[in-house]
Amino acid sequence: AGTAISGTQTAIALTSTAEFGTQTAMAGTAISGTQTAIALTSTASAGTQTAISSTLTAGAPTSTPTTIPTPAGPYVLVDVIQDALGLNQTSLVNVSLMNVPPEGYTAAEFHCIYDPAILEVGNIAPAELFGSDPASALNGPQNGSFIFAIAGSQGRKATSSGTAFTFTVRGMSAGASNVQCTARVSVGQGALEAIAYIPDSVTVFDASASPTPTQALPAYVAGQVIASKPVTIQLFDAGNALVVSQTANADGTFNIPVGAGTYTIVASAEGFLKAQGFVTLSSGSTFSMQVVNLPAGDIDGNSVIDQFDALTIGMNYNLSAPTAADLNNDGAINVLDLELLAANYRMSGALAWQ
Repeated sequence: AGTAISGTQTAIALTSTAEFGTQTAMAGTAISGTQTAIALTSTASAGTQTAISSTLTAGAPTSTPTTIPTPAGPYVLVDVIQDALGLNQTSLVNVSLMNVPPEGYTAAEFHCIYDPAILEVGNIAPAELFGSDPASALNGPQNGSFIFAIAGSQGRKATSSGTAFTFTVRGMSAGASNVQCTARVSVGQGALEAIAYIPDSVTVFDASASPTPTQALPAYVAGQVIASKPVTIQLFDAGNALVVSQTANADGTFNIPVGAGTYTIVASAEGFLKAQGFVTLSSGSTFSMQVVNLPAGDIDGNSVIDQFDALTIGMNYNLSAPTAADLNNDGAINVLDLELLAANYRMSGALAWQ
């Protein structure tokens, strides 16, 4: 039952039947390509999927103020660690299976959507919920969507709640976007069952824009890290969760906006020992770190510069790869790289950074 008036269709009770399932909207309105689902149940041959509350506009998810109750049964939980990002700033996203039944799941298929005009997705990788060596397959990301499938290997299952996989989002333009992942799960009997889900949202702001009086001012941490390779600056919270990951400028300088608080800050570059310290940031202020030079030579990334790193240079002499062995970043692995390594020979661990 429905009425179409000037391009607007209101569905009081709408049932759509396709070859693979039935979708019933209890109450919904489609206006200029925007569909709002107040309570949506989708039943397919493999199960039932329930969206507690979400809004999709022109194929791109947007934030909704509605409080989403926690489902009683199994569900997917999306957790964006840093839900406020500056432009080009990155946050880790955890996607978890919750209320996993005792019999466990042998595999799961996740379909995730986001607004590609606001966010860029990358670094999609399985966690250890399905065992230490699960099989995985990725389709996308493309046009604000990707599918990630995970199956336990050698009979392993997901038998408890936990993180199934992670990925990162990077702020591309100012705005807000939902990050939503639905899932279908398998118990190893050749069928898939859809489960409930809870999305999360992220807001990207332009740090160069003047804040409005109602906005909380971000804190900033700035400094310079010297290395002949691109430098990455990461901030971790008190629980050692990644909050911010950002590439420094070509000269190693950085100025990163983040929420006020105390963080562990780590500077790293491929083939170099890291620098690490602690910083307490206040809203609206900038904390400047000391200029630090990263020691070159940790080619194998084990936090020790030794003969094994030198051996890698010898085995790949006059080649351009692995790039970690090209310490001076000139495109050739040779004695000039060995010279840099020798200057820091036997050094180990992260440099203290203040």
